[in-house]
Amino acid sequence: MLKEFLKKDFITVKADAADWRGAVKVSGDKLIQNGIIEARYIQNMIKAVEELGPYIAIAPGVAIAHAKPEDGVIKTGIAITILKTPVNFGHTENDPISVIVTLAALDHDAHIDAMGDLMDVLENKYEDIVRAETPENIFSLFG
Repeated sequence: MLKEFLKKDFITVKADAADWRGAVKVSGDKLIQNGIIEARYIQNMIKAVEELGPYIAIAPGVAIAHAKPEDGVIKTGIAITILKTPVNFGHTENDPISVIVTLAALDHDAHIDAMGDLMDVLENKYEDIVRAETPENIFSLFG
């Protein structure tokens, strides 16, 4: 189910970002380039963190950036970005963040199974993911 929404072209390795906003933008840009989201979706993801705090930093080293479907989703997709240098989101327990997962979902149900699969891989293969040299290395970890 996960590979229905995650493609090799949606993965970035050793990305540069000056801060968490830049990290969200870099990851979102992959989805713009592949016709998954409109540019305004990135601004809405950033706005959500600015307004609600660093809730997207869901586990040590991992953030899941997202916004509402009506905020610019064209079709469901998932991007993964591995940062060259981790950034802080302001989360006391989960900073610094090395892995940004950008989720764009057309509805609240379509991606639930895929997210479960994604979380399993992130939990069990986190070290392999952050050490990966290529998008292909990461994509192969997802079965």
